[in-house]
Amino acid sequence: MKRKKYGSSYIVVIIIFMFVSTISMAMLSMISANYKARVVESKRVENLYSSESGLDVAYNLIGKTFDAAAQYGNLRVKRLQSLTKDSNDDETSPYNQDFIDLKIDIDYWKEYNSNHDKEEDKKSQQFIDKKIEEDNEMLDVIVNQEFKRAFNNFILKYDGKDYADKEITPNKLKESIVNKSYVNGVRDLNDNESSYDIAEIQFPDNNNPPNLSINDSGGIRYDTGNDLDVKSISLQSSGKQLSLDVYNKEKYTITVQSEFESKGQNTNVIGRNMRTVQATYTMFVPNYNDVYFTKSTGNLQEYPALENRGITVGGNMDIDNLSNLQVTGDVFVKGDRTKISGDYGIVYNKYKGGITLENVKNFTFDNVMTNETFNIGNNVGQDNDKPAQITSNLYARNLYAGNINGNQSSYSNLSIGNLVVDNDITLKANSTNIKINNFYGINERTVNGEESEEKDKNSSCIIVNGNSNSKVDIKNSAYIMGVAYIDTKDQPYKTGESLAFKGNYSAYSVPDPNTPNEIFSYHDPLYLFDGTNSSNSNSGNEVAQKRVHFEDYWDGKLKEENTGGISLPSNTKAVGAIIYKDLSGKFQVKNDATNLINDNDMEDIIDPKREEYAQKVYNMGYPQKDYDKLTESEKTYLKNLYDLKSTSNPQYTIENIMKLPEDIDESNSYKYSAENEAKEINDNDAEKAILTKKNIVISGDNASENYDDTGDYIFINASNNKEIDALIGTDGDVTIDGNVNFRGSIIAKGNLIIKGKTNGNSTSLITYDPEIIERIESQNIELFNDIFGGTIYTGGGEESDSGNEILNPNYDINKFLNTKLWKLVK
Repeated sequence: MKRKKYGSSYIVVIIIFMFVSTISMAMLSMISANYKARVVESKRVENLYSSESGLDVAYNLIGKTFDAAAQYGNLRVKRLQSLTKDSNDDETSPYNQDFIDLKIDIDYWKEYNSNHDKEEDKKSQQFIDKKIEEDNEMLDVIVNQEFKRAFNNFILKYDGKDYADKEITPNKLKESIVNKSYVNGVRDLNDNESSYDIAEIQFPDNNNPPNLSINDSGGIRYDTGNDLDVKSISLQSSGKQLSLDVYNKEKYTITVQSEFESKGQNTNVIGRNMRTVQATYTMFVPNYNDVYFTKSTGNLQEYPALENRGITVGGNMDIDNLSNLQVTGDVFVKGDRTKISGDYGIVYNKYKGGITLENVKNFTFDNVMTNETFNIGNNVGQDNDKPAQITSNLYARNLYAGNINGNQSSYSNLSIGNLVVDNDITLKANSTNIKINNFYGINERTVNGEESEEKDKNSSCIIVNGNSNSKVDIKNSAYIMGVAYIDTKDQPYKTGESLAFKGNYSAYSVPDPNTPNEIFSYHDPLYLFDGTNSSNSNSGNEVAQKRVHFEDYWDGKLKEENTGGISLPSNTKAVGAIIYKDLSGKFQVKNDATNLINDNDMEDIIDPKREEYAQKVYNMGYPQKDYDKLTESEKTYLKNLYDLKSTSNPQYTIENIMKLPEDIDESNSYKYSAENEAKEINDNDAEKAILTKKNIVISGDNASENYDDTGDYIFINASNNKEIDALIGTDGDVTIDGNVNFRGSIIAKGNLIIKGKTNGNSTSLITYDPEIIERIESQNIELFNDIFGGTIYTGGGEESDSGNEILNPNYDINKFLNTKLWKLVK
């Protein structure tokens, strides 16, 4: 009897299933790749034609018309709000009579008990207050409806409403696009007419601009939304029943077509070719409070914690493993050496704290301020197409390229606009290049006899202890007020060099045979030159003696390696000797009067830079003025602030610019959202004030580790390219991990850590956005004053009378306007 084979059918089924799965996965992969290719190609074509066709201009024109429509709506609202109980309806708005009736009803209830003598006829104050509150709420609804009505009339004549014919309707959207112009301002002239300032768009090829058009039939479509978006509101007032239908999702669909001549490089046909492209935009009709915030306590204040600053940190700022970091707005990092463990000796301990970057392929900062060190380590600025740069100014105690433990770092590049340091530039790195437009080393305390116990921390110079492949290139001007030190064991040995290079120190250990009066002393482990018999180390001649000795030793002996890769401009001034390669490639050792800083340099250059440094670093950027606009009393204050340094008492500090209440995490007394309703922190549509004493973690894609909301910190999920719009204020640390797009401002009294997955190509964008801050503040006036009001800046602007209503127009146009569809017609 033949034995039956069990399981053979099962194996056949598995093989068939695997075959079908393989084919299916291959087909899905092909479909996915095809789809991605089509999307990329569509985007390429869109980018190719959007500028040339003028459709990007059309988007801007719609945005400008939105702005003007909001202004026009506000004028109509103010006209409506000027009505009183004694006003007559001039029929310029369908809401005039309703507004007047509500004013009459409010007055009726205010005087109700006064108009009734009998106690049994009187009402309780609670009942009266409730009636008045209902009337005021209905007034707010009517104001919003009037704003939207006027907004719609400005965009497109509001057909179907009798009052549209009684009003001189602007109907400006189509006119702006077709004429390639926009309303730049709206002014109220008389009772029922406004005037407009018109500005025209200029195209790169203004002799042959694109022809923008909107179809008369359906080119602009108005949509009130579906029936579920309609809300009916009614109120019994003054013996009348008021009823309104409120639409929550009104929008316009705008289709713009452009005909233009495309240049030959954009086509397969040589020469100029006619092209037609079409784009469809969606514009949502805003509510009044979406674009105008009303408050009753005067202007928004200028809080030092929030003005022009994207990042404010009380501790240190560490950045690691990022492909790209872009920060707009000022960066202030106080720095805290005590938070950096380890003892690295006298020379390297001074580089503890401040801002540290490691493995950051590309970064861009505007203005950076730190009371400690700006430190670039390994592999910083390796993107040749987008060099790492500080576009404006860096104010720091030190600029250090190297590892804090004294080891060399490697392969970094940095470009700086203007560099102001209170100590030195130190380069201990291999294959590292630093380019600076203007350099100001402003500290001279080791030269003028005012030495402190930390001599090495009070000397501005340039030190190169690294590889000859590294370079520092200063382009326009350099002012160097200090000299370098040798790390001897008893105490640091002061040299006569303002530019010090590894190996050049040998000059101080070799006597000059032409100068018999030289004195050498033992500075463990070396015998070093201490001057001549006539020199006095406390008379101010010590540096001059060492400077001359240094020049005499090196004169005629210079080689490439002695310059340390330093390139200096002709406009270079220093207090010590300088060895460098000039811009023509010649080796120089300078110690003559033309290269020494004189009294005029001190008065015109160094003293103003010291006061500017005190303003930016010690006083957190205040007063917020350019130096030439400071008053004499402000300059005197800043001079004293610089001279006193650590013993000074600045007006603005990280400790006093923000004071969180002890119960801030429990009270929930602030609002997350500018829409005046609480929203979850992870709601991407909400603009948030996140104020806490806890640590905060913002985590996106490509994060270096996993986070969740179960830890003892505030967790913000920024994955899937979410944009986080927020004001963050914490007494703890902030961690930004992975791909994060943040708009607003960050204030952390602890540390700020920005990082990503190793080799994960993480990108962090931190954008200071004053409009987001103002919108959040406008909904939290009292709370902001409690937290940030201890140091209100009153130097700019005018204070308004308390109790006046201030309207602050402020909104993000991207929330109301987007491109829905784009296509190439021919």
